[in-house]
Amino acid sequence: MLCDPVKQYLAEIENRLKNLLLTIDVSEDGFIRNILRIRVARHCIIEIVEAAADGATIILREFFNEKNFQSYADIFQRLAKLGVISIKTRDSMIALTRLRNLIIHRYWNVDDIKIYYDAHGSGIESIRRFIREVEEFVKKRDC
Repeated sequence: MLCDPVKQYLAEIENRLKNLLLTIDVSEDGFIRNILRIRVARHCIIEIVEAAADGATIILREFFNEKNFQSYADIFQRLAKLGVISIKTRDSMIALTRLRNLIIHRYWNVDDIKIYYDAHGSGIESIRRFIREVEEFVKKRDC
């Protein structure tokens, strides 16, 4: 069934989100002084974005015959254009994509305390909103 791989990616995102929540469930000082927590948080962000993009790619290809993506940001842009996710979710996923790219390509410039506060702020809710909106799309497709 077309939606099964999408559901698997959503489960992967949920799993990484749980890991991220466990990682940041300490004080600011407890987070910033623990390199393992920082590394896990960074890795969770990378995996969340990649799973979201992979699931989104399946939706775009299988349901909308969309191909030739330029970037992860382009994938989220197209999802919003097609009404799968909201503009607010698109914007937050693109911001998360930028953070993922910064972690991967310029790790020495990552502000880990910003990751901590963003996760405690709107970051976690943005990921949850992405999951909800994609689940709603899948449910509408009866799969």
